[in-house]
Amino acid sequence: MMLSSSKLSKPRRAAAVALASVLGLSALAACSSGQASDAAESGLTPLKIIVAPVHFEPAYIADRMGFFEDHGLDVSVQPGADAQANFAQALSGDVDIVTTSWTVMATSNAEGVPVTAIASNGYISAESKGSGVLVRPDSGITSVADLAGKTIGVQGVRSGSDLAVLLAAEDAGIDPDSLVQVALPFPAMQAALESGQVDAVMAVDPFFSQIAGAGMENLGNMQAQFTPDVPSTVWATTDNWLAENEESAEKFAAAMEDAVAYYEDPANLEEVRAITAEISQTDIDKVTKVLPTISVAFKRQAASDNLSALSRLGYLTKEVTFEDMVWDRAPMN
Repeated sequence: MMLSSSKLSKPRRAAAVALASVLGLSALAACSSGQASDAAESGLTPLKIIVAPVHFEPAYIADRMGFFEDHGLDVSVQPGADAQANFAQALSGDVDIVTTSWTVMATSNAEGVPVTAIASNGYISAESKGSGVLVRPDSGITSVADLAGKTIGVQGVRSGSDLAVLLAAEDAGIDPDSLVQVALPFPAMQAALESGQVDAVMAVDPFFSQIAGAGMENLGNMQAQFTPDVPSTVWATTDNWLAENEESAEKFAAAMEDAVAYYEDPANLEEVRAITAEISQTDIDKVTKVLPTISVAFKRQAASDNLSALSRLGYLTKEVTFEDMVWDRAPMN
């Protein structure tokens, strides 16, 4: 459901302009002159977006199936890195919209960074089987309680990929701070685990299935158990860009809804798996047939409860609400 009023206040717009001034950022549109010219000739609005190493399939589907064009957009899709790195490119003005993590959004908002989530992307389903904490079969680690004092690889420390493990640690009666976290990109997790660089990894598909398939043991899907219905990745932009491009943001969300409908259609499973294999540079035989859950619409209550947990565990320097973080014209459930 799209609401009619804009979330952006004058102070936040002013903060966005001030940040751009401080950083010396360009106010020009994040697109090459060639792309802008081509888009002008076609009547489409040019956008540059960056995807994360996970939950990228709908963006490529929207691009390849023409859903962006259907909604009047000429979108350049670029592969990105971790949530913080993608975020930095939005703040620098290099791109318009990025995939980042919900937790990075929360910590950034708590610090006063003028950014807003315009749509959800990947989220944690209570029925999800595509993530977990994996250990070597000879590690002697058989439960979350055994992780006290152990080293665990996560995509980003305090990025949100670790939250479910910390909540599981609390539930198991151990101090969450006793887990030694190491930031690892998803593609490097298997080698780090097998070599003994870390004792455990917190992985999500397509990497979770690959690592489990290599003989590693799963301690359980903490995300499904402790953070169900919480967005894990979101589409975000700067307040400054959003203030000037609300129509384009709505069109982008609508195109992504079309792409997610295509993504979820069982008839398209093999095409989606082929995209996963291509972009992640993985043998298609190793790509799971159980797709990660993706939704453009936010589940407000679950997201709000998650923010409370982030505050309690010390992720946030001040309290942040759902309304602080999410555009009020974003799709909602």
